[in-house]
Parts: sequence; C-alpha cells; structure tokens
Amino acid sequence: MDKDRDNEIKAIRTVFDEYLPRFNNILLDTRFIALAVVHTNVDRIYGSIDNAVGREGIRNSALRFVELEGYTVFKFSLTFYWAEIESFIDAFLKSWLTYAKPPATLEIFEKITFAQSVREFENLTRSEVITLYVQGLKDKVRAGSEIKTFFAALDKVGLSECDGDEKKNLERTFTELQQIRNIMVHKSGIVDKRMITACPWLKSRPEIEVGKLYPLSIEVMQDYGKRIFDLTDHILDRLGKYADSTWTVE
Repeated sequence: MDKDRDNEIKAIRTVFDEYLPRFNNILLDTRFIALAVVHTNVDRIYGSIDNAVGREGIRNSALRFVELEGYTVFKFSLTFYWAEIESFIDAFLKSWLTYAKPPATLEIFEKITFAQSVREFENLTRSEVITLYVQGLKDKVRAGSEIKTFFAALDKVGLSECDGDEKKNLERTFTELQQIRNIMVHKSGIVDKRMITACPWLKSRPEIEVGKLYPLSIEVMQDYGKRIFDLTDHILDRLGKYADSTWTVE
C-alpha cells in the first residue's frame, strides 16, 4: 500500500510541479506584454506630435491602433494558453496511468481497441504506449468538449467528482474558452453560430454577437488565466476524495 501511495503522489507531483509555474508565467506574460504594447505604441505615436491640439485630434485613432495591437497579443496569448491546458490534461492522464493506475488494472481499457498490432505495440516505448492509452480513453469517453472529456476520463480512472456544481461551472468556463480559441484560430476572432450553440449562455451578453469580433481585453485574459487554478483545485479535490477512500493512516 505504501508503494502504491508513493506512486500516486509521484503521479500528482510530476505534473503539478511542471505545469503550475507555467500557468502562472502565462498570466504574468499576458499582462506585461499587453502593457508593453500599449505604452510602446502610445509613446511612438504621441512622440511625433508636437502640437497639443494635434495630439488630441489623433487620440481616438491612436487608442484604436493600440486596441488592435493589444487584441493581437491577447489572441496569440489565449491560443497558446489553451494549448497549455490541453497539454496539461494529457500530461496528467499519462502520469496517472503511468504511476498510479496502470491501464491493465482498469476495466475501461478492456473495452478499448487499438489499430496497432501486438508486434507494433512491443516496439513502442512505455511512454508511447501510455500516450496511446490516453488517446484511446479520451476517444472512448468523448463528451463534446475537451474539459467534459477530461472529467469523463477522470471518472473512469478512479478519480470521481466531488462537487457537481463546481464541475458544471468549470465545464462552462473551459468550454467557452475552447470556443474562443477556435474562433481566434479559424475565424480571426469573429463569433460564429457554432460558438453560440456550444455556449448558449453567451446569448445573454449583448457585447457578444454572431458576425462580430469577440471582445478580448486584458481583464478577460486575466480572468481566464485565473480559472486554470480553479481546475487544478478541482483535480486536487478529486485526489483528496480518492486518498480518503484508498489510503490507510498508520
């Protein structure tokens, strides 16, 4: 039991020790890059205008220019941020299946088949095999969005949910974030019907409209940035529930 517990702790620390600093850095980088963009462009534009009246005359144009530059920064920051979230999800599942719950011990994997032959499997590294298991698990429990699929996968590997309301709030937040990422990458930030269908609650926000640019700002970016720590807290709650039911106190 002690060895099992040590492996489970290793599975947790392996991922959290790597990703928590990375998420924190994204938060800081987004804020400071945005500030740098704003100040650099304002100084450049205003510095070339000596006449105070002239400066006031171009104020709106300058601010609009800065807004567009800032939007580009936010767009790329958010896209990178979502990629890190996806990477974190896969890394956590890989670590859990490597150290804590080997696939052979879980019923769900009896129902999953792979395209690779036995010989091909034998030629794979352990890491490559676990990667295939993670992908097979996610495909088996696919649930509409990446976050819902992740939660469904956690349920199947022994980490059942703790708080239903918290889970729903996280699903809503990260489904929305995934949709924002999608329109940034594929629609240049223009809200489409697919986004509204996936996130019907957005209909109540008048600033969000199909065919219009999604309103990104530094406040929006920082709010989404902080939500990742709500997700990691939720995972820790699941781990705590798991530990209470499986670990023995000596």
